[in-house]
Amino acid sequence: MREKEIYLTLGGLSVIGLGYYWYTTTKKPQTEVVENPPGTTPTTPTPVVTLDYNKLLKKGVSGNEVKELQKRLGSITADGIFGSNTENRLKVVKGVTQITLNQYNAVPTITTPTNNATALPNGTNVISMNRAGTPITIASVRDDGYFYDTGNYFTTVPYGSKIGTIVSKVPSGTFYVVKYTPALGDKINVFVKAADVAKM
Repeated sequence: MREKEIYLTLGGLSVIGLGYYWYTTTKKPQTEVVENPPGTTPTTPTPVVTLDYNKLLKKGVSGNEVKELQKRLGSITADGIFGSNTENRLKVVKGVTQITLNQYNAVPTITTPTNNATALPNGTNVISMNRAGTPITIASVRDDGYFYDTGNYFTTVPYGSKIGTIVSKVPSGTFYVVKYTPALGDKINVFVKAADVAKM
């Protein structure tokens, strides 16, 4: 009888031992999730900034578009507020007081006459060499002699037609200021792309 009890006890212990062994070997280890480990700061997702490239930027306007314009202009604080400093800088760089981000690269940087050897010299008569026609925009001159683009499209001169006489150019030689004579009216200064014209 005593022997039977010993066997039953040993059998029960064996079952418990096997059960414990199975539980410890098949149980998946738990990992502690630490959201912010010591010494780190919580991270927040970076917001996506969407720009309206057609928004008219002028004095009194504010926002991300103004901040982008200020970065492009340089030499001023990019605070996103279009004030007197931004307006003055825009006048210096582009010769205008209002602009959109889409217009920024299209509007030539204002300039004084230059002696760029690779460009056609002042006084050269030029014709349109753009097969689709050469678009021209009105150029105004300030008291200090700088030409600036008013942003006003004037007309498109047909391929092979005379545009006028070069009176100035941007330092890079990519744009000319040409004295243009419209069909009706007085001669006016206009901006044309150097790639769109050729010497007559």
